[in-house]
Amino acid sequence: MKSWRFLGPFFVLTILIVLFSFAMFQGGFISWFLFFSFLPLVIYQMGLLFYPFRQLDVTRTLSHSIGYAGQSITVDITIKRKIPFPLFYCIVEEVLPDSLQRVDTGFDKYVHIDDPDIYEVKRQTKQLLFPFFRRKIKASYTISQLPRGEHQLTQIRIRTGDIFGFIKKEHHFPANDTLLVFPNKRRIRFTNTLYSLEQGQAIVQSNDFRQTNVVVGVREYLPGDKFSWIDWKQSAKKQDIMTKEFEQEKSMEAFFILDASSSSQWIAFEGLIEVMYGMMDMIHKTSDSKVGLLSIGKETSYFPFHFDVGSREKVMKHLAMIKPDHKDTFTEQLQRQTTALPTQSLVFVFSCSVDIRFIESMKKLYMKHKKRLHVILLLSKQQSFELQDAIDMLTGHQIRLTVLTETQLVKEPLEVRV
Repeated sequence: MKSWRFLGPFFVLTILIVLFSFAMFQGGFISWFLFFSFLPLVIYQMGLLFYPFRQLDVTRTLSHSIGYAGQSITVDITIKRKIPFPLFYCIVEEVLPDSLQRVDTGFDKYVHIDDPDIYEVKRQTKQLLFPFFRRKIKASYTISQLPRGEHQLTQIRIRTGDIFGFIKKEHHFPANDTLLVFPNKRRIRFTNTLYSLEQGQAIVQSNDFRQTNVVVGVREYLPGDKFSWIDWKQSAKKQDIMTKEFEQEKSMEAFFILDASSSSQWIAFEGLIEVMYGMMDMIHKTSDSKVGLLSIGKETSYFPFHFDVGSREKVMKHLAMIKPDHKDTFTEQLQRQTTALPTQSLVFVFSCSVDIRFIESMKKLYMKHKKRLHVILLLSKQQSFELQDAIDMLTGHQIRLTVLTETQLVKEPLEVRV
């Protein structure tokens, strides 16, 4: 391509030489008029040919460098130049990474969980400008329906040329920016939620995170107390409304295990991340809660129990950047990490697939955690039908199981029965 770039100027010079020769031999007003009329074009062509195009100062500004899946971002590109050489046109194009060549339509994408290719797109961010003599040129574009992940914006391609197309100039200008897109925040509604009273004690069931089944005394009625808390015997004795006083709520410990090694469809994996992220966010809102994470995929990442801001940000960044590995290594890696798992905490396992090896690994976990173990499978309706035998095997071993399909995923809030 570079070997052809001088053909345009050569062609222009050839025409100029021909016109000059014609004027010298022919003479007359018309021949010299043609020569001098064509001369400014030749001068401009030569000026454009030697114009220091690569010395342009190109910068990019993001409206925000952190966002959530499905949101939009505005990008402003500024071009500064020292020499106000007239440019008839300028094409500014962002070289987008492959990670941005898909769209996230929010909850609607789960309708096509078995057909993720329809969300693969070819984004183009070209913009035609007419700078002429301006020293400062601005261009802007918007990227909508951002997918989750860490996206590296590294290059901006700028093209220009003369009005006849004899000379064309193009250069890739380096401009490094990072766009971090977190999973979509989903509202989770727990039903029949498991709750740990305290370390070493049995698991009980509750419809919320407030523990109210251990009575330690009575007190006077206060506004906001439930009607069911009233102790009628003590109220009759003291001639005043008395309510039961419950044992102070203990901290909740939940440990999440993510299977990122066997997902073949990115929509299903996105749903898995969103559900787990929503559950973790909801548990974080509970006072004194602790959350741990074991992520098994291309790399195994372990995040011990945490409830401080710094540790939480590390987990969020990991959930934003993680990608499915497409290699079924979950059971092997989980076996190596078994000793590191907490023994007295609620354990949630998230996966997009189930096979005999997965079932065997869950049976081993069940022997250690009993009713504190809960498996959440995210499958399409077709997959849940095809894998019904494997699902029955899990429930047959008394393993608590929740299967989420597109029917549940399109609802807001998402109900998770655990």
